[in-house]
Amino acid sequence: MRIHDADTGSAPAQIAAMTERIQNMTRHFAMHKKDKHSIRGFQMLESRRKKMLEYLKRNDFNLFKETVKTIGLQKEALNIK
Repeated sequence: MRIHDADTGSAPAQIAAMTERIQNMTRHFAMHKKDKHSIRGFQMLESRRKKMLEYLKRNDFNLFKETVKTIGLQKEALNIK
């Protein structure tokens, strides 16, 4: 969800990167059920993505809808206030 080739700092690019990391960590936790120490980092990452989505929704709703649709975060995006 990059705006240009070297884009790493825009909100949609950061949300996409965080989503990829969250998906990887979810697969990791499915295999390694006793890895309790990494859960805190996982929760912080989810929280950071939620805050970024709230920011994007507040400032550019059309870009927010496009980002959610592209990444596939429909259920999570509906829970944001």
